[in-house]
Amino acid sequence: MRPLHQKILLLGLLVLMGGAWFYRTSQQRQLERSRAEIAKARQEIREISQMKTLWDRKDLGEKLDRLVHTLPESTLKRYKKKHHRADLTLEKLEGKRLNTFLRGLSVLPIQIVSLSIAREGKVYRLECRCKW
Repeated sequence: MRPLHQKILLLGLLVLMGGAWFYRTSQQRQLERSRAEIAKARQEIREISQMKTLWDRKDLGEKLDRLVHTLPESTLKRYKKKHHRADLTLEKLEGKRLNTFLRGLSVLPIQIVSLSIAREGKVYRLECRCKW
């Protein structure tokens, strides 16, 4: 074999090795990305299953009842609880009672669909829809 052919063959092999190296590194990156996506999906599935077990609890509605009935009757304008949904309207709430109620509501594992708070002078009006 002539020296020129050897150089061309060596150059071709080097190009082939470089291409193989780039292919290997790109495949490794893609594998790492897919593993990360799978791990993220597994974590989301775990969180969803945990939330489903929390939402399926029978005492969740009772806890919401207890929270609502800690407020004075004069502030409770409307409270309807049906299946796994609740509509709530409170009027003439003081700032401290409003904060206490919202803190208690945020601790419960429920989804707040809509929340409206309006200030009327020194008192507040709260409308809330939630589901679990």
